[in-house]
Amino acid sequence: MLSQRSLNIMFLGIFIVACGATALLYFVQVIEADEVAPTITMISGILILAMAAIRLLSTSLMRGAFGTAWWGSVLFLAGAVWLLWVRGVFT
Repeated sequence: MLSQRSLNIMFLGIFIVACGATALLYFVQVIEADEVAPTITMISGILILAMAAIRLLSTSLMRGAFGTAWWGSVLFLAGAVWLLWVRGVFT
């Protein structure tokens, strides 16, 4: 069974991967500078949702899968709304 320390390391890894993916999108000019933070939030939410799915499939880790999925959904939706607001969809 995973300890709290190893889960914290996984969340840190998710954040680092999200920052790297966002940096790549910024460097190839898919997003602009003011869209970096919402994109990191969105990608983190997607990766946390994926981690929740992995935890749900593992019988030993199933205990915290719902809470992890909830936080992943909140991060993804907050990042998506923030990105749409930055792009001017919501005025």
